[in-house]
Amino acid sequence: MPKTLDLKRANMALTGLVAALITAVLPTLAQAASRTVTYGQGATVSGAKALKLDIHTPNGGCAQGCPTVMFIHGGGFKGGSKDTAAQKYAASVNAQGMAVVSIDYRLVGDRPVLRDRTLRFVNSIKASSPELSDFGQNSADGWQQVAYFAAIEDTLSAMAFLHKRGSSYGLDTSKIVLWGSSAGGITALNVGYGADDIGYERAIPVGGVVNYWGQLASKIALAPGDAPVFITHGENDTTVPYAASPRLYQDALSRGVKAVFFPMPNTGHGGPITREFDGTTIQDQSILFMKQALKAPQSLRSFCYSTQARLCGGTVGTLPNDGAASQGQQTGKPQKTSKRSKAALVIQRADKNKDGALSRSEFTALVKQVRPAQASKAKALFKRLDKNRDGRLTPSELPQGLR
Repeated sequence: MPKTLDLKRANMALTGLVAALITAVLPTLAQAASRTVTYGQGATVSGAKALKLDIHTPNGGCAQGCPTVMFIHGGGFKGGSKDTAAQKYAASVNAQGMAVVSIDYRLVGDRPVLRDRTLRFVNSIKASSPELSDFGQNSADGWQQVAYFAAIEDTLSAMAFLHKRGSSYGLDTSKIVLWGSSAGGITALNVGYGADDIGYERAIPVGGVVNYWGQLASKIALAPGDAPVFITHGENDTTVPYAASPRLYQDALSRGVKAVFFPMPNTGHGGPITREFDGTTIQDQSILFMKQALKAPQSLRSFCYSTQARLCGGTVGTLPNDGAASQGQQTGKPQKTSKRSKAALVIQRADKNKDGALSRSEFTALVKQVRPAQASKAKALFKRLDKNRDGRLTPSELPQGLR
């Protein structure tokens, strides 16, 4: 076959891939339905504070109510906002047919006042909990420890609100995934596994917990039958000790709780979850975990994605082709894709400076070439795809069907 014909066919195939990319992403440009509502009142030294949450649902909603994920922001219990979800994560979760409920909660600056039930629990463990040595003192550390427990109270209040009102917002609240980063990860773990220890009932069953670089309170332990947990953590974290995560992973395995652990070597606190490794990203894997936990929990399997036993706390495993690993795998290297993904081919076509990614101008030129009628939407397309806001598109940021 003439070489020119081979090149022509290859070019036509790549054009089809780029057209598929544009077709896949264009429908998501319609703003997902979002609204802000007040879910309760939180007591503070200066009076009641209105507590709000944002609801982000897939464009067009869901036929029988959207499976729901609750996002709890980070910030050391001192700062942060529910807006984090909209800025970083909601669109990717909505694209998988799930709703995101992002909550605000009382912070250090609010000077929270805790409920008697919470205070009884704190007082019962304070003497044996060095981390609570400043609790109740009028100091920065003292108020941070109060805010730590206020976040638990407020998350439970938000769950109670969704239990009563969620269906009116198009949500399926038969169960929920709790998802948080840093202080939010800590709160997601404490609510998901320790609400009853503190003396509270969860108004909605927890189907799973996604924890980005947080840790479970020392006085709370997992139990057989608990919801599955997804963990990721940077090994060089000096804010939240890394050792807490392999300990949590191994504890889950020992108690028969399904657990997925993605250690991040040579990474500190708040590591980049969109960084590609071996054809996947932590963001993609955590969203897959949410979807499985809510829609097909029987498909979840436990694994630690690392070849280094020290990072996993003793048990290592691989990531099979179906995106899950068999529980009990002990050794093996992460599997690599034997041939280039469709996304990599799309980027190769337009990557003029050969840096392995597309700049805004390179992407715009590609859209103009393949779909001239959609050229005016190239900027919005790029912004939607550029999840980590670094001004470059890598293969991991293109739609899952092209990877």
